[in-house]
Amino acid sequence: MPTSNKKLVFIKENHKTCLWPLCMTAEMLRYRLYKLTGSNKSGETLGEWKNRVNRWAAEPGLREEKITENIFKKVSQDQKWLFENIKLIYFYSDQLIKFTQKIFNYDLSLKSDRELLEFYLKYREEFLNMYTYAWLPNILEGKTNFFSSKLEDLLRLELKKINKEEKIGQFISILSAPVKLTNREKEELDFLRMVHSVTENKDIENLFVSTKLPFIGNEIRVEYPDVYEIITSHHQKYCWIPFDYDGPAWELRYFLEKIKKIIKSRIEIDKKIREIRDGKSRLRKLQKKYESELNFSKNKQLFYFFEIARELLFLKDYRKDALYKSYYHMDKLINEIGRRLSLSPIQVKHILPQEMEDALIKRKYVEAELNERIGHSVLLYKNAKKGQHPQKPIQIFTGKKAGKIIRKKIKTENIDSKIRKMSGQTAYPGIAGGRIKLIFSADDLNKMKYGDILVSPATNPNLLLAMKKASAIITDEGGITCHAAIVARELKIPCIIGTKIATQVLKDGDLVEVDADSGVVRILEKAKK
Repeated sequence: MPTSNKKLVFIKENHKTCLWPLCMTAEMLRYRLYKLTGSNKSGETLGEWKNRVNRWAAEPGLREEKITENIFKKVSQDQKWLFENIKLIYFYSDQLIKFTQKIFNYDLSLKSDRELLEFYLKYREEFLNMYTYAWLPNILEGKTNFFSSKLEDLLRLELKKINKEEKIGQFISILSAPVKLTNREKEELDFLRMVHSVTENKDIENLFVSTKLPFIGNEIRVEYPDVYEIITSHHQKYCWIPFDYDGPAWELRYFLEKIKKIIKSRIEIDKKIREIRDGKSRLRKLQKKYESELNFSKNKQLFYFFEIARELLFLKDYRKDALYKSYYHMDKLINEIGRRLSLSPIQVKHILPQEMEDALIKRKYVEAELNERIGHSVLLYKNAKKGQHPQKPIQIFTGKKAGKIIRKKIKTENIDSKIRKMSGQTAYPGIAGGRIKLIFSADDLNKMKYGDILVSPATNPNLLLAMKKASAIITDEGGITCHAAIVARELKIPCIIGTKIATQVLKDGDLVEVDADSGVVRILEKAKK
């Protein structure tokens, strides 16, 4: 048993995930981060998994913020260092995908157990290399949204000079928005172009209108093989986008349904393509207008900081997509390992990387233990010197032992069950009322109705469909340049971020008022149990 008496606090939550690959993220933070920052995270770190929900706990205090302050200072003074590290993020992200694509293309059933193990361990190394540098945006924000706060303070001073301080949200939203197309934007453009091409043939258009799913795919494959090839190519190129940690990927049927829907809705496809394509041009023109108003030609520091903000926001999506795509590719390997060990993919993902050789080569694993890990497990990470692993870098506890470690190690934070008001930071002003819908992952999208209020630990691009239906957004985490804040400003819906406790206090069906002008959420009526 560990001997430290220091109490930890939960700081991060992930849904629908397994030990793998989050255990490798912790390994990077504990034992590899020094390659970027000069030092690793200190103190104990604890990861808990309970029925596919993960929570991370760390020692309270400002140790991590010291790393953040040091990196912010370095970024502020050394542009060359920053852009060299940004290049490394792109390089290692692309290298990760090249490696996993190669594995995905193999017939893995023809590979030996030893070869599968080598693929698995090589992925671990590629993952650690990539994520060490790709953690830069997180380091700059830290636990207190350090970079966002600095950016906001500098911008407020400049806006005050031109009597536009009340427009700070609008200026931040525009000036920090990336101009480069994300993979989701590329997919939407390519999809619309594909539909435009396909529907030039009126017979195919009529086929989509008159034929029911799932028969459309078979009809097109037989009658129009060239068109079928175009659709399947699009599917193969983009199906990984919603994969997250454990999938599923988009099936071909998803794109067939989208084509059918867009044809029946009679959308002007050319017009829609122009809107997306020209949107970035309009954004850049507006950015230049705001840059001129703020006299960026003389205020080099503010210009540089917004250049950083745009790049880091884009990189957050870029690295996330690299990870999602790699998980999608590696799922083929996980499934093959599971087939050989007579285990489900979820069970395989509860084998720790350092245990895989014994499991795959020696068949040394206990299925009941893996099932217990799925139910409840805890990983405890100890300190290590720079560039070294401690003697026992990771300890794992399951079942009752996991519960005991949580009770011993975690500082209990009692939240008043009668709480009727909470506060956070305004990301976009306005007032809205509605029923709460807790949205943790893409699995929850279907329960979101127009006018509901979306509550999430932190949003990501896979939750965008739900966000577009929301009358307001509330998050536990985030700074003014977080995903939820950017999207809320684009959609012009009230948004309060950084409440810390929203997902713990609010439940599906609660009636609330979101007063984003004041940064306050008021509970008007609790949902009946």
